[in-house]
Amino acid sequence: MMAESMRRVVYIEDEPEMIDLVRLILVRKNYEVIGAIGGREGLDMVRKEIPDVVLLDLMMPDMDGWKCTSN
Repeated sequence: MMAESMRRVVYIEDEPEMIDLVRLILVRKNYEVIGAIGGREGLDMVRKEIPDVVLLDLMMPDMDGWKCTSN
């Protein structure tokens, strides 16, 4: 039986503690979580990693989540 491959998630958030918490939860469900601090870093990470899923905080100081989705 082949092992299920990890699904990749980019989590864009301005609070590192939240990234750590979400990573702790999702790793147990066989997700690889790549954290990005803020919208600009997040957009770069999404373009680089091409994840299966993007989780996005809507209220961030550098670039809010709504602006991220329009780029």
